[in-house]
Amino acid sequence: YLEFHSDKQENVIFEASGHTMVLINGFPHEGDHYDFGWSLIPIRLKKGRNTFVLQGGRFPRMRARLLTPENHIAFTKRDMTTPDILKEEKANYLAAIRVMNVNKKWFKGGSITCEIGSKSVSRPIPSISPMNVRKVPFEIPTPENLEADTATFTLLLKDIRGRVLHQENFTLDIKSKYDHHKQTFLSDIDSSVQYYSIAPSSNKNIDNPALFFSVHGASVEAVNQARAYKKKDWGHLVAPTNRRPFGFAWEDWGRLDALEVFDHAQNLLKTDPQHTYLTGHSMGGHGTWYLGATYPDRWAAIAPCAGYPDLLDYRGSFTRRLETMSDERLERFGMTREQVHKRLSANTLTDQDDILIDSVMRRAGNPSRTLKLKRNYLHYGVYILHGELDTVVPTFIAREMRANLGSFHNDFTYYEYPN
Repeated sequence: YLEFHSDKQENVIFEASGHTMVLINGFPHEGDHYDFGWSLIPIRLKKGRNTFVLQGGRFPRMRARLLTPENHIAFTKRDMTTPDILKEEKANYLAAIRVMNVNKKWFKGGSITCEIGSKSVSRPIPSISPMNVRKVPFEIPTPENLEADTATFTLLLKDIRGRVLHQENFTLDIKSKYDHHKQTFLSDIDSSVQYYSIAPSSNKNIDNPALFFSVHGASVEAVNQARAYKKKDWGHLVAPTNRRPFGFAWEDWGRLDALEVFDHAQNLLKTDPQHTYLTGHSMGGHGTWYLGATYPDRWAAIAPCAGYPDLLDYRGSFTRRLETMSDERLERFGMTREQVHKRLSANTLTDQDDILIDSVMRRAGNPSRTLKLKRNYLHYGVYILHGELDTVVPTFIAREMRANLGSFHNDFTYYEYPN
């Protein structure tokens, strides 16, 4: 709980991180779930006492401050979406940046011009509502010098009359398309600019290459997912974003993002539909089970690593882990066997209202129940990889999937990495 006393009514920016929601003078605003410091909220301070109530999230700390804006219509470079400039490509690139409107009026008819040397390209931007921050697309021209390692561009934010309201510089890497790189595209879902990352084949002259589609784990960026892989000589690896590092567990909009990237990458890289493979780690392991069961016609084989098939069961798996732990391991967690029994009994629903609410919540998780579609795994090979001592995604989940597949599947491999 925070208070701020203002001598006057004033438009400012509330910056905070580590929280999931904030009530500002009683009105709710979105939080900064990832603790990345991206959250910037234009607010109107009242004269006198202003109150701020922050709700904690998955991180053990919260920070907050008020900023006085230098410009009431301005860029913020926090959370930009940008491509890598490719030496072999001479075309405009798509990117996105957030624009802050710290005003009580709509900002309409604006545009963004991107310049490098004598080259420039302009693009109109959507209207931005009062006291809001909106991420908008812009275009980047190809630099004259593609032999450098980086290129620095100038961004100009203009109003409807062409007056420059704000200016920023930013730098992008220049890479070869035969090296790991990022690719951007305009989403058909919401007209936002999204990116995906590519680990291209080590064979520059490859014909009809395979596609390895790799979905990342919680808190992992798609660019780091692709960098984790060495190049393959017989295909390209592609990593979509799930819309955010935690995102949607590859369900909901994460599922749609995966499908968009899949189609975009297939068209760009001219990959072989008969040699297309799906893999992922942790939350991406769940994404592999989920996308594999939901779109079985897309894959020649799938390989879930450290994954869980059912999101709701995974959320409840910690209690099951406690049941199977030795007294020695429980002690390491600071718990006794008696405390475990109390916890288990406390989780038993008896009240009719509690049972009803629980059933509603479980229905909301129905898309996650991939085992209802497990026959869809039947026509392709499955490779399950898991660590023997995994405490984040408990190993018994993988062993249960091994038993499940063993009841009907004739083409799967299970490997439990020792220690």
